[in-house]
Amino acid sequence: MYRYFSVKIGLLLILLGMVSCAEHLEDMSQGDTSLLKVRGVFSDFASAGSAAGAGEGVSEMKACLFQNGLLTKVYKDLKTTDNLEYSLGVNRLSGTLYMLADTEQLIDWNNLQPQSVTEEEWLQMTASSENGQPHPFWTGKVSLDSLTSGKQTLSVNMKRGVARFDLLVRGTAISVHRLTLKNVRQQGYLFEQNAVSSPEDVTSDDRVCEFAAPLQKDSVGVAYVYEQKNPELMVSVDVSIAGRSYTLEEYLMEDVKRNTVYTLTVRKELLTEELRLEIEEWNKEGISR
Repeated sequence: MYRYFSVKIGLLLILLGMVSCAEHLEDMSQGDTSLLKVRGVFSDFASAGSAAGAGEGVSEMKACLFQNGLLTKVYKDLKTTDNLEYSLGVNRLSGTLYMLADTEQLIDWNNLQPQSVTEEEWLQMTASSENGQPHPFWTGKVSLDSLTSGKQTLSVNMKRGVARFDLLVRGTAISVHRLTLKNVRQQGYLFEQNAVSSPEDVTSDDRVCEFAAPLQKDSVGVAYVYEQKNPELMVSVDVSIAGRSYTLEEYLMEDVKRNTVYTLTVRKELLTEELRLEIEEWNKEGISR
C-alpha cells in the first residue's frame, strides 16, 4: 500500500513539473536562452511624488530589444500582472530593452519586425497630436549588458510622455472662462532625448480649453502637451472679476519637460486689486494625481 501511494505521489510531482516547464516555455520562443522578469515602475508626474497605483491606467504594454544597434526582438503580447511584472525570453543578456505602454495608436506594431529598424532610428520616432490633443503614453528602458544571469527581476522606470498643466486660483470672486496655449508643438519624441528638444519637422497650433462652467477653484490637468523646446509657447487666460473681463497673457518656459507638472496661477493682489498670471514648475510633494 505504501509503495502504491508513493508511485502516485511521484507521478503527480512529475506532472506538476511538466506543467511548470510548459508555462515557462510559453514565454520563450525558438532561440531564446534566458527568461527575464521585468517589472514596470510607473512614476506619477514628477511633482506628484510616487503616488500609489500610478500605472493603473495602463491598457497595454509592449517591448523591443535592441542589440548591437539593431532591433532583434519585438514583444507585442505582454500580459499584465497585478504587480506589473512581465516575462520576456531573450537569446542573450546584452543590449537595451525598451518598454512602452499605451502606444497602440502611435506605432505601427503590425509591421515592426526584427532587423527592420536601427536603434538610432527608433530613438527618433515621434508621437503626433490628434485634434490638438496629445496621446497619453509611457516609455522606459533598461540595459541588459551588466546582467550576469536572467534570474533577478529588472525594474524599468516608466515616464509619461506628456507634461501637465494645473490651474490655481488665488483670490475671491475670480472666474476663469477659457485657457489657450498658443503655438503648441503638435509632435514630440516618443523617447526622452539627451536634452529637451522637438522634432525638426514639428508643426504648431493653439490649444483652446473651453470650460462648461467657469473655474473658480484649483483644477488639475486643464491641459496636456508633449515635451518640447518652444520659445514661442504662450498661455492666455480669459477671466472675470466683479463683472469685469480680463485677458492675461504670459510666455511659458522654453523647455517643457515630460512627466512634469506646471502650474498656472491667477492671483488677485490684495492691495492693488491687480490680477496677475504666474507660471512655475511645481516642485512640491503631495499632489495626489
